[in-house]
Amino acid sequence: ARPPPRGEDGGGAAARPFNLERLLAIFYSIILEPIQPSNDLLSQITGLVAMDLLSPLRGDEGGKYRCNISHQLARAVGASVQIEVDKYVFTPQV
Repeated sequence: ARPPPRGEDGGGAAARPFNLERLLAIFYSIILEPIQPSNDLLSQITGLVAMDLLSPLRGDEGGKYRCNISHQLARAVGASVQIEVDKYVFTPQV
């Protein structure tokens, strides 16, 4: 099994689990034009899991996930599309 994700400096706590509703709420707050939930949107989440960017938590019936990338990488990707990641996620200070 793969170890849990680490903080941006290679240490620190693992990312906290979140449910699908939280993921979609953040997505809808970021996009510029409203879209309806669809199978295509949900297949994008499946793609993130297939690329090992998200992991579904086993044994959790609430559909919780954990992010597998560092906060530093998330911020870099967000900056590349002009999104301030820190506005949407809580990052405890280590």
